[in-house]
Amino acid sequence: MESLELVSFQHLWSVTSGRSGNKEYAVIKDSIKKLKKELAKGLDYFKSYTQSSADKVKNDKNISELFSKFSARCGKLLNLDCKQAYQMIQQYTDNYYHGSEDSIQKRIKDERDSRFLLGNIANYYFNERLYLLRCYGPIIYNSQDKTHPLQTTYKDALESFSSVFSLLQDQFEASLKEKAANFSNRGEDCQGDVAIFLAVERVKEQCGMLEIFLLYYSQFTMSPTTLLRFTSKFAECGFGRNHPLLTTTGGGQQHLDNYLVTMNSLQQIIFIEGVDMEFLQETDAANEHQLSKDKMTFDKLDALIASQLSTDPHLSPITLTWATVRYLLLDSNGGEKTMKLGEKSIDLNVWMQVRCMMASYPFNTDSEASYYGRKAMKMLISCVTNIFHESTLGDYEELISAVTCVMEKQFKRHNVTSDCSSDLLLLSAVGYVPINTKPMLSLLACMVDSVPSVKQINAFLSSLPSACEYISTCSRDEIEHLEDGNYWRLCSDKTLRCLDGKLNVVIPEGTIGCLVNNHYGGMVQWQVPVNGWKVIHAQIQNVADHYGPSSNLELLGISSITQLIMKLLQQILVAMESEEAQQDTGCMAMLETIEPLIQTTYLALSRLSNIPDPPVHVIASIMECLTAWMKTNPTRHCRDVITHLLKMNYLPYDELLMEFTGLVETNREINPGSFGRIIVEHERMQGKYALTTSTIQLISTALQLITRHDVINSDVIVTKLKTSVEYVMTEVFTSFIEWLRTDVQSWNNIGHSCLELCHVILNGRGEMSKMRQILIEILTQTQAADVLLKLSSIPATFLLNLLSNEPFSARTEKANKTVVLTFSLLNNLLRCDDVTKKDSHLRDLLSHPPGGSIPSDDNLVYIIHGYLYHRQSSNLPRLAITLLRRISVISPMSLYSVLGAEAKAFRDILSRRLQEETEDDSLKISILELLVVSVQTQPALFELSLDLQPVKDSSMGTRQLGERSCLGVVLKILDRDNLQKMELNVQLHTVCVKLLNALWADRRFSAIKALQNRSSDKFWSSLLFPLFSENSPRNVALHQHLETSAHVINIIALERYYKLRPNTKDEPLCKLLKQFQTQNRFKHWSKVLLCVCKSMCQQIASQSSATRTNDGGDEFERHLMFASAWKSFVVTSSSMKSEGGGDDVSLMSDNDVTAIIDDLLTSIDFLFENTYQEKKEVVTLLNLVTSLLLVLVNKNAKKKKKNYKENSLESVIKCLEKTRNHGQQLPQYRNNLFAVAFQLFTTSDKMASETCNDLICVTCVLLHDVFKMYIAPYPPLAVEACMLAVQLLEKIYLKCAEEEESTRNNEIQKYWLAHTSRESVINLLLMVELRLIKNKINQFEDENAKLCITIAWFLARVSPDSNVAMAIRRSRHLSDIFLNLPRCYKNEGKFTNKWCEVYHVTLIMMSHMVECLRHELANEAIAFVGIHQARFLECMTALDLGRNSLATSRGSLREVIHTTELLQLMMKNYPRQLRFELGKFYDAALNQILLASHACVAFLLHPSTLKEYVQNNNITSSNSRKDIVTSQQQLTQRPRKTSHGAVQKRISCSQETDDNLPPEVLTAQRGLVNVLANCLSFLYELSPEIGEILLDRTIDVDAYPRFLAMSFATPNFTDDGFPTFATLMNAASFAYSVSRKMKTSKDHVYRDMLKYAADLSLTLTMSQTLLYLKSSSVPLRVKQILKRELGDEMTSCAKTELRLQRYYSNTATSQSPSTSPNTSLNSSAIIKSSMTSSRSMPELLQQFVKHLMR
Repeated sequence: MESLELVSFQHLWSVTSGRSGNKEYAVIKDSIKKLKKELAKGLDYFKSYTQSSADKVKNDKNISELFSKFSARCGKLLNLDCKQAYQMIQQYTDNYYHGSEDSIQKRIKDERDSRFLLGNIANYYFNERLYLLRCYGPIIYNSQDKTHPLQTTYKDALESFSSVFSLLQDQFEASLKEKAANFSNRGEDCQGDVAIFLAVERVKEQCGMLEIFLLYYSQFTMSPTTLLRFTSKFAECGFGRNHPLLTTTGGGQQHLDNYLVTMNSLQQIIFIEGVDMEFLQETDAANEHQLSKDKMTFDKLDALIASQLSTDPHLSPITLTWATVRYLLLDSNGGEKTMKLGEKSIDLNVWMQVRCMMASYPFNTDSEASYYGRKAMKMLISCVTNIFHESTLGDYEELISAVTCVMEKQFKRHNVTSDCSSDLLLLSAVGYVPINTKPMLSLLACMVDSVPSVKQINAFLSSLPSACEYISTCSRDEIEHLEDGNYWRLCSDKTLRCLDGKLNVVIPEGTIGCLVNNHYGGMVQWQVPVNGWKVIHAQIQNVADHYGPSSNLELLGISSITQLIMKLLQQILVAMESEEAQQDTGCMAMLETIEPLIQTTYLALSRLSNIPDPPVHVIASIMECLTAWMKTNPTRHCRDVITHLLKMNYLPYDELLMEFTGLVETNREINPGSFGRIIVEHERMQGKYALTTSTIQLISTALQLITRHDVINSDVIVTKLKTSVEYVMTEVFTSFIEWLRTDVQSWNNIGHSCLELCHVILNGRGEMSKMRQILIEILTQTQAADVLLKLSSIPATFLLNLLSNEPFSARTEKANKTVVLTFSLLNNLLRCDDVTKKDSHLRDLLSHPPGGSIPSDDNLVYIIHGYLYHRQSSNLPRLAITLLRRISVISPMSLYSVLGAEAKAFRDILSRRLQEETEDDSLKISILELLVVSVQTQPALFELSLDLQPVKDSSMGTRQLGERSCLGVVLKILDRDNLQKMELNVQLHTVCVKLLNALWADRRFSAIKALQNRSSDKFWSSLLFPLFSENSPRNVALHQHLETSAHVINIIALERYYKLRPNTKDEPLCKLLKQFQTQNRFKHWSKVLLCVCKSMCQQIASQSSATRTNDGGDEFERHLMFASAWKSFVVTSSSMKSEGGGDDVSLMSDNDVTAIIDDLLTSIDFLFENTYQEKKEVVTLLNLVTSLLLVLVNKNAKKKKKNYKENSLESVIKCLEKTRNHGQQLPQYRNNLFAVAFQLFTTSDKMASETCNDLICVTCVLLHDVFKMYIAPYPPLAVEACMLAVQLLEKIYLKCAEEEESTRNNEIQKYWLAHTSRESVINLLLMVELRLIKNKINQFEDENAKLCITIAWFLARVSPDSNVAMAIRRSRHLSDIFLNLPRCYKNEGKFTNKWCEVYHVTLIMMSHMVECLRHELANEAIAFVGIHQARFLECMTALDLGRNSLATSRGSLREVIHTTELLQLMMKNYPRQLRFELGKFYDAALNQILLASHACVAFLLHPSTLKEYVQNNNITSSNSRKDIVTSQQQLTQRPRKTSHGAVQKRISCSQETDDNLPPEVLTAQRGLVNVLANCLSFLYELSPEIGEILLDRTIDVDAYPRFLAMSFATPNFTDDGFPTFATLMNAASFAYSVSRKMKTSKDHVYRDMLKYAADLSLTLTMSQTLLYLKSSSVPLRVKQILKRELGDEMTSCAKTELRLQRYYSNTATSQSPSTSPNTSLNSSAIIKSSMTSSRSMPELLQQFVKHLMR
């Protein structure tokens, strides 16, 4: 479609009238310039239909045939040029049509739909004509407003088309003459209702022109000829009552009546304004008035009025006006004719007609037309009352009623003030006081509009000029007649008793009284000053003392007078609401005067509210007055009002709580009070709800004042009002929709007042938190949610019709405000956690609307989306968009499916409103926020809004941005030129970048590529522009640009992380980042983070010190967002993989990293200095900052110098010392800081002793804090903290132990021991380990198992220290751990292996403690073994081939290793206790050790078998032995007797394949060697020393066990399983052979272990051999076989080993192995004296054979 040429007058009117969201003066000026040319034509801007225009459209190739026909049809019906009709269709489609271009074509083709579409376009067209006329309004009245900043602009515009108003008059007359639309002149579409619709629109347009005439001639004088012209035309149609269309539209009169009443009122007001009644009151009016100069025109008007207008009652104001004109301008006051005209107007009840006119549109609104119309009428009444006495003006009460009706709408901006002393009508009304105060009260209430008027009224009422009484009450003795006859003089003092004796007026002697005779009867007005406030007080007191039914009040007129008093007081109090007024001395005096009246009002309210039939309107007016009273002095009056209302039981109250103070609140019942009773018994029955509305407004006002001011006892007031609020929301709001609606306006006000109450509570602070929770629960969980959604379901079309027909009416304003309040309330509710995170009735309604997930008029989402087409204001579309965004977050529904076919149209209207330059920025921000949320929650809608189109010539599936893409709009907004000119709204800039950030975060790579391709290099330069800002870090931290920068920084981090494009040096982003680094921007933004931390602390402190302030949530969120983004950016900038996948490439230099770390430490220290460290925002910020510090330290700690590390560690320790407990929560930042300390400590060579001591101290404090906060099971955060602390303590201890001995290390170690002991850290850790074991299975089982392992390893690694070991022994928890440790190896839970490790590490700890403490630990060690003896024996059977256990896997071997080590140490240190206290276990353990030693040697000699056994972990117990034997026999058929040479050959052959063994098999081999060494050590303790036997020191050789069998065959799996002499000889040969291959330094532990096992094997062989040879029980033949066979084996072994030793020149002596992570044998293993000689073991063996075996 081609571009539009028509101007949108609706949009221009909203801009020029100030109703648009965009109120920039430049935009308004541009709009006025656009209007000049168009408005100069008036309604002729829209051309009439011609056949030639239809032909032009038909021949236009750019317009399809379908649209050309429809345009002709539309132009014919509307009498509009077809070209303009086509453009009007386009304009309607773009701005108001809820559908796509495809759907509108389908509608045009369908006959029924096309008629409906034609009606909508016609409605839109006539609205455009109306708004064209309305555009004149703001230009006219703003051009005369000297306070308006654009007055000159408006004035120039008005001067440029000043002649247009005569043109409009011509057009108005032409419109009156135009024939009615019908089938013949408007085509076949103009039938029935369509013709009536066109007639109504024409009358409505004529009324619009009349409003413009009124506005124009209120500012400029109307010439007599123009007045005559207007009057003649008005008279032709009977001032609207005889309109020509009434006769031609048939049954359309009922549709025209309302508009004709408006036309009648406007025409009469224009006539009155044209006469210029204001000038007529001037002294020289008779000579200078234009009508007095133009006699001919005057005569024509006089004849016209006298002949045609003077007899119509509806035109009586014109008659009275002309009578007044004649009276003032003609000689002799116009004579008898003038008197007749005046009398006729009075007889026609002119005052009632005036009231009817003021009640009609537009005079019943707050528009400029209403103001100037009322002003004209006021001038008429003022002129009449100044000229004529009120007694000649008809019914006095009607006159007063008309005056008050005219004056009740006051415009403060026009500074309308009234002077009481100069108002003749008021002075006349005062003459009836105190008999009748009603006229005076009515007039005074209308005169209050400002503080000066209040002061005037106060002075006036304080001294009324007279007091009247009826003549009949005066006796002749009291008075003296004066000569005049109309005056009396009082002869003696007299007291007037008025108002049932409530008021006494003392009249002194000599007072003059004036006799008057009026419609009240004969009266005398005594000229004595009377205090009017006392009269009013007496009236209220009269009500308070009333007994009887309310009907008596009505009969006596007390009800109406009381309402007038309350209205007057309310108006006075409203005028004094401002703070300036409250500080004014005159106003303070006024309040003191009114206070007694208010106190009496409480009594009156109590009396009236408790009578059976209460006067509801009187009570409602009292409530309104009390509401205004609270506002004048909130700190005191608010408390007084609420207290009195509760004391008199007017407001709902908690009945049970009033009787029983200790009763639980959940058992209470709400008593509705007088308020609830009146609602149920009276208002709901009558359908009128003035009291309901006024009372709700009072409650709302009280809560609002409590929020804004320091009200005395505010918490008590809120507590008392909580019940009232609960009653209103549960009993009124949830059901009022179903109530009777006699008075629709008051019924509507209920919902409006309840919505305002909800807003007050939700926006409240402090004391209202509990009330807020109750309200949220009511609105989300009860039927109030249904009511809320019903109020939200007001269609946008309904509001649009109201705005089009009566834009200034109270009905329109109320409907608009109700929708705004409802949308705002829903938005606030959807922000609450009770709705977003919990199930609720409201959430269910939003997720499952009545209309389902399809487009329908019942679907809330569908209704809300229609408000985006609302262009009369930006507030409603903004709220609607925000509401859609929040609904999309909490509801699972798809907006795309709900909108259906209109989704594309929704996308298009979003795009158009984003692109419009005159659109409000807040609306654009809301639209973009919706798109940001849609990235995650509404993917279909977001994809539609992206509008990605395939590139035509691309074979790679590349896409580009379409015309309707939201990203195209974002690129225009982010254009660098706009940023440099500082023209872009900060929030708009932020949300644009936020949308881009969402794209990167959601990995929308196709959209990102299309975006970058569209904007080329300019994209990155525009995006990164804020990062090169020259503002100081502090200014950046405090500015809203901080959030913008945060999103930009995050985009860069994600871009570098994803690497969407090759990171070449020529890439725009790389160039900019290089520039970023060279300009020291890393340091700059690091300082920004520092300022952010300081700013947040300052804001929290200021909020806490202030009494009431905003929560600053947005500001805190901005700070945290920046900290998070900066962390991501620094992390990705510190190291990223290069393009070739090589080493890390860092954007930051070492100086940048150092500066950032320093700033981070400073920030953390500042945050810890903050007294509000426990605040959620501070905790979150600390978590972010410390995590970033941890990342940087981990990546750069090794590069830093020693001094820098030590200084950094000192800073971290100081920060840790400042941390405080946070109740039952452990902050993450504390863990991060300990991790930083751990990293700095472990990467440093040496640290100062003071630093280490401080680190030990804070670590111990952390452990105590954590275990005070939590009980087992421990959450992951606590586990992390404990693991860090334990590992840090362990690292400090081990580092000191590893370093060379020095005084410094001794001091640190002593401090470590002292502090852990003094702080009971060892005992604490044992207690924690016990708790963890007891609570093994829980939701945090994995984390708790890791913690238990860490604690166990810590205790195991520090237990070699005697002090630590003794501390462990003395702990009362050690025995409990022993007893509960079996839980660890029970096969239960998901993490059995981890819990088994706890047991394994405990075995290591016990081994260390046994070796360290020896006999001091005897009882505990024996107890430990006794408790776990079954596990010991089960573990020792792991090497049994019959077991279904992968015994040689690392996990199983580990336990065997640690078990055998502990057993050998127990055997060494506690042999007696082990044998006698655990005798059965000892025998069983010895048997298992023998079996294990033989099995180990068998596995070691056959690696292929070991490999098969290790890898085939599914071997069953039934066939495992058979399979292993078969496998071995296939490898070799070994003989029963084998020489040592054969053994060596076998060993060497088997070792040839060791290099090819997998890692797990090699690991198993090392484990088997370790087990073998432990078993041999155990057996060594059972065998005597060689020297003792040789020297015959052994008392009884047979007392020692002979555990080696007489067999010399290579160990095999087919053996019985017990070791033989061949077992040990083969073990020695194997160990020596393998140890020679261990050449690297890292294998020294394994090498030493092998040598130790070999030496121990030979030693045991020699010892056992001597036992056989020395024993008398061994047969001689056996000894000979032993010497022969074993001697050969020993000889061969000795020779071979000595030869190989000489070959390898290996002179190292055999030492016992030391501990490693893979072994449990410690470095101080026993080396016997026979193994410590200067000779090697093979040499000793050679000598043994030589001397003993031959």
